Amino acid sequence: MKQFKWSLMIFMLLFVMSDGAFADATQLAKEADKMIRNAERLLYSGKSHDANVLLNDAYQKLQQGKTEEPNNRMVVRVEKKFARTKSKVDRKLKQSVKSTPAASKTTSSNAGTPQKLPGGVKKRLRDINSNLDIVERRGQNYKLKAVEEIFAEIEQKYAGKFSAEHPDYVSAKARFNTLSKKRDEQATAAAAEKLQQQASQDEMNVKASEWIKKFQAYLSYPGKEGHQPDMLVFVPGTSETDKFSDAQRRYVAFKTFYDEYQKSGFKSEQHWKLDDLANNKAPLRLKNFETTFADRISNVEGGVLQKIESAMSQLNKPEFKS
Repeated sequence: MKQFKWSLMIFMLLFVMSDGAFADATQLAKEADKMIRNAERLLYSGKSHDANVLLNDAYQKLQQGKTEEPNNRMVVRVEKKFARTKSKVDRKLKQSVKSTPAASKTTSSNAGTPQKLPGGVKKRLRDINSNLDIVERRGQNYKLKAVEEIFAEIEQKYAGKFSAEHPDYVSAKARFNTLSKKRDEQATAAAAEKLQQQASQDEMNVKASEWIKKFQAYLSYPGKEGHQPDMLVFVPGTSETDKFSDAQRRYVAFKTFYDEYQKSGFKSEQHWKLDDLANNKAPLRLKNFETTFADRISNVEGGVLQKIESAMSQLNKPEFKS
């Protein structure tokens, strides 16, 4: 039992001490990125075989990172950088195999003297990468305009004074192109979304206009916008009993329409005229009609009864009796 405990402790100690035991995907990607940059420098120095070995180590780091977190952004970005650098190294290795011994000797004699970047280019590349870091972390795409201007300044002031294939310059250019493409895609998506929203708003405006016309047909009095004499909901006077039936029909039609509107779920808040018609004037007209029309009916019925009673009293007078 004691031997088992010691074995378990040794195993846990080895696990804790092992490389990458607690390394997360981002950290692994950073380590791989550093290896790739070193490989680029080796490649530029003519040490393509050493660069290839270092890239193989970087590949292992990236694979471990993908295992930890397959969709990690840093891993994905460094993978793309790895693919570009590996392609360059592979091409260099093929050229090395095909080259003659004399050419190989010439290459090896110049391998230790890589072309250095002018100080002004180095400084501007640092500024470029600082701006690109801000774009990546904070999404401040306007910084890409400043980067574009710095690249233009480099080309104007240092053309022919350094190799455009220098790994630091190539890396910065690749980052800029990637982020510019992402910005353009975002702008395109935002423009498409705006067009979609505008189309939806236009459709809402058309529907609101149609609802307004229907409300006005029932609610607008003579001389008002949308007045329809055959549809206007109003209560006739007591002397217009012949219009009671038609008034009742109009009321029923309007109430049916209003129920239909409420069931549609249309949002009227963005259209003040429709909102006023639907939420103020319509319910008020329905309420007033119901109350006033009932009073009109009651008054008319009371008048008829009064006339009947008056006629009966006349019939009961002596002169009408035999």
